Amino acid sequence: MARKTKDLVIADGRDKGKTFVITEMSVIDADNWANRALLAMLRGGVDVGNLDFSNVNTSGGMLELARVVIAGLGNMQEQIATDLLNELLDCARIVPSGGTPRDILLDPDIESIKTLWQIRKEALMIHIDFLTDGSSQA
Repeated sequence: MARKTKDLVIADGRDKGKTFVITEMSVIDADNWANRALLAMLRGGVDVGNLDFSNVNTSGGMLELARVVIAGLGNMQEQIATDLLNELLDCARIVPSGGTPRDILLDPDIESIKTLWQIRKEALMIHIDFLTDGSSQA
């Protein structure tokens, strides 16, 4: 089965109209990323023992995940958090006007910090969307 992809078109700001293709990591890369993130959160004192992802459409689920991610980033060592966030950018490629997707050159291709965070958010979401649609990754 092919990896999931998602097109992200920036709606406003300095990067308005730019298109990025977000592609999920390989299963081993995603697993390694998730394990490093979880271990960094645990070392930072984030309590993940009582997480409830059983119903993603209520106060648990995605709201719980968002709470853990925000708390986790705040408790991680700065370099570890930066590395994990930047690895999410590796899931994206830019699509130049009328062109073929290519690797992003951060300085000329992205002009807004908001765009960086949108790409990171979409890269994370493509890996955890199975939590929101009630399906498995099978």
